[in-house]
Amino acid sequence: MNPLDTSRSADELEERLRAKGQHLELKIRTLISQMEQMNMILQDKQRELEGLHSLLKERDEIIKKQKTELSDLRKRSEQKGRMSRVALDSLNPDNPEALRIQVDHFIQEVDKAIKKLSE
Repeated sequence: MNPLDTSRSADELEERLRAKGQHLELKIRTLISQMEQMNMILQDKQRELEGLHSLLKERDEIIKKQKTELSDLRKRSEQKGRMSRVALDSLNPDNPEALRIQVDHFIQEVDKAIKKLSE
């Protein structure tokens, strides 16, 4: 349609403009609604991301704590091993019962440490 078309009456032109205006208003409202929906989805995703980030931080803290515990356990195990070797060296070879008690005690300590790590 030519905007300078004078073959139409003023009422016809006004009606066409009103119809186009209503059509554009409907499109704008639809776009605004879609933007609001996208914004809500984006907010939900942001909350999910924050939750995942929090879980990752917790996981990292647990891993760090377990590494520290494992390191401490290794140190204690090495120390117990040295103490057991010293104790074994100092034992009288004629007393095998004392040797057995020392070895059993060491095995129990290692089992306790393994159970603690498994928890």
